[in-house]
Amino acid sequence: MSLFIRSASRVLLVFALLCSAWSLGPVTSALGEVAVSESSLSFLPEDAAFFMSLMHNRQQFDAVVGSQAYARLKEMPVVQSLLHGEQGVGLAIQMQLVEMFFSDPANQPLKQLLMEMVSDEMFIYGGRDYLRWTAFQRAFQELAAEQMRQEVRNEEKHALQIPDVEVIEGVGDDAQGAADTPAGSDPFDNPGVEDTNPFGIGEDENDPDPFGITEDAFATDEDGLWDQPGSVWDPEQTRMILQVLNGNVDDIVVPDTIVGFRIQDTEQAQQQLEGIEGFLQIFLGMNPQFEDRLQRQEIEGTEFLTLTLDAEALGPGFQSLEQMIRDQEQEAGQFDKLLNRLRELTVTVSLGVRKNYLLLFVGSTTDGLERLGNSKSLLESKPFAPIRDTDKTAASIYYVSDKLAKSLGSNDRNIKNVVELLGVSVEQSDMPPEMKQRATDDLEELSADVGSLLPRPGAWLHMSVLTGSGYEGFTYNYTTNTFLDSSKPLTILEHVGGTPLFFFAGRHRSFSGGYQVLTKWIDKLPYYLDHFEKQAEEGADAEDYRQAKELISSLWPRLDQVTRQSLLPALEDGQVAFVLDSKLADKQWHLLMPPAEQPLRVLEPALVLGVSDAELFKQACAEYGTLFEELISRVGEIAPEETELLQKENLPPLKTKTVPGEGTYYAVPPPQQAGVSRKLIPTAGLSDEFLALAIHARHARRLLKSSPPPGVTLFKNADRPLAMATFFNWSGVIRAATPWIDYVAQQMASHPFFAGGGAEFSFDEDGFEDSFERENADADQAEEQILGVSLEQIHTGLKIASCFRGFYSVTSAERDALVTHSVWHFKDLK
Repeated sequence: MSLFIRSASRVLLVFALLCSAWSLGPVTSALGEVAVSESSLSFLPEDAAFFMSLMHNRQQFDAVVGSQAYARLKEMPVVQSLLHGEQGVGLAIQMQLVEMFFSDPANQPLKQLLMEMVSDEMFIYGGRDYLRWTAFQRAFQELAAEQMRQEVRNEEKHALQIPDVEVIEGVGDDAQGAADTPAGSDPFDNPGVEDTNPFGIGEDENDPDPFGITEDAFATDEDGLWDQPGSVWDPEQTRMILQVLNGNVDDIVVPDTIVGFRIQDTEQAQQQLEGIEGFLQIFLGMNPQFEDRLQRQEIEGTEFLTLTLDAEALGPGFQSLEQMIRDQEQEAGQFDKLLNRLRELTVTVSLGVRKNYLLLFVGSTTDGLERLGNSKSLLESKPFAPIRDTDKTAASIYYVSDKLAKSLGSNDRNIKNVVELLGVSVEQSDMPPEMKQRATDDLEELSADVGSLLPRPGAWLHMSVLTGSGYEGFTYNYTTNTFLDSSKPLTILEHVGGTPLFFFAGRHRSFSGGYQVLTKWIDKLPYYLDHFEKQAEEGADAEDYRQAKELISSLWPRLDQVTRQSLLPALEDGQVAFVLDSKLADKQWHLLMPPAEQPLRVLEPALVLGVSDAELFKQACAEYGTLFEELISRVGEIAPEETELLQKENLPPLKTKTVPGEGTYYAVPPPQQAGVSRKLIPTAGLSDEFLALAIHARHARRLLKSSPPPGVTLFKNADRPLAMATFFNWSGVIRAATPWIDYVAQQMASHPFFAGGGAEFSFDEDGFEDSFERENADADQAEEQILGVSLEQIHTGLKIASCFRGFYSVTSAERDALVTHSVWHFKDLK
């Protein structure tokens, strides 16, 4: 069995065992429905850097294990063999031990607590001090940028100072030496000697390390961990990291982190904490350094077990760390600031019950616990306003604050680093001083221009809720200056070909502003190119450079004019859609491909663009064609052999057909020698409002014709302003892939497999393909296998996978956020 199948098998095995683990027994005191207004969001402080929560987990689990799909999965022979075969022995034994442990009546309360913890709500909260950690990200980025700038300086220096190479006689004069290697031959070749084992593997069957990994990479040395010649640590990088930490000691903090679990029986949880306290006291009491480190602490009327750790408590461990850092110092006391900061750092770990939640807290002090419920809550903050009063059953909530998003996703810093890197190249160049100054000023202006076009990150909030058929999602993105335009309806949704496998449609902002920035900087290039032209006047490439400059200078103004005056206005509508369909079928898509016994559906990628002025677009295409022909002609005069295939007479003919009421179609049949099916003819279709680019004419016609989008609820109100819409028909993907899987099995077998057949297209009420059963399947199909798994089991697995029908979404502007409403649809087997 292949590595892929073994990996997939392990995934199935682990999933099945985890399901068994959760099914050890019912949760007798689950809370049931947990309203968002009563969740952990109601008492966590509003200044969180991030927040993640999983809710109603038991309800989702019960839906999965109670489904027909899960029952069918457990019955599959491949799953049974994994559960009871040699691969499942290890995990099965562990599960038996778990069952034996929890079968003891004394452990029933612990089992009940654990089940409660994962049933209703689990969350993790990151406090505001996580923002200070982003200072290290910025510092490391600056460090990496400085390294790149230094490399550029070194390259320029070496390019100007190339040392003479002296050939040392007597070195390398054997058969493998470079001294006797003929000019133009491969220096790595060993003529006359065939090396049957170039990697030297397997020469000694008893060699425990045939790849020579442990000899160097993990060698021991008395010079210290980071200074070992073969150490996996790079001493230079280690020192640079320590330098960054040493220069930002104020940002070395222990940010407040809370992991919480909603529970029902708080008294039982307190009893379990007493048992944990006794165990920890015994364990910590074995080391005098931890004496009195574990204390009961009352915080806002609730007792917490609190463990306090610092450099003194760590003892020898911290001393070893200090010595390793000292070993990296290039001068005495270099990292004193870092070590002093680490010495004064305190880590506090607290465990306790509060507001029906079992909380694990980590921070520098317990101040973060004292703030719970005593300040403005996260739910009361502005980003959470859209979900504050929801009555929906939440499945998950994710949040990233505005400050954290801006700190992690800032484009300004990346642009600055690129500009500084280019600035180093300018400094090292032989440009005249006045040109260097102008280049430096231009780079600063360029960074401002590029920055003005890029999005500005903002807060991000996502909530998914349970529905009768899956999940419904609501994402609120507070990023500004995005590329999307949500001011008009997406009429392009009627031109995605009905119900494809996938489409992504949207409307972008006008490209005019970005194009003006592009042309502005293209127009600045001649000033700098003139300098290099003067340098090349006496070189061997002077004439080629002159001709290239002359060609570009003559064509660029015309190309710019066509783009500015024709193409951009013609596509000002801004709508675009990428479509992936699979309705075109054939039994042989290439001459080298053995014919199939049933039609195979091929993927049909397509691109649809909104058109504001069809005649202007035709004019732009005609002018581009003229410019291309002139370019090929001019280049052909210089290098005819390079452009022979691009000459007009050697290009495939363009076929044109106008269909009244639809538009004009332009097709380019592939050459016969390509050997592809004659059904594949790249086609462009142009109507008064849309341009469609497809791999065959029928698809182009489907796209140009107006047809309703998939019959899902979100698309029924598509006449409202939208920025974006997506649709993914996963069940359709499986339906299209199934004949190909059968075909592969047939080709792997020594005899024909199918007698033919296929299913008619049919869709359910949500627009996803509902037909899966094949017609006229051969009774001997169970004999066929792919990678050791019978075709019958593969079909069963595909049916189970098709329980996920697909998803769809729409994005619109609401107040100061882009809101994406999505639906994930599931349907159980019958």
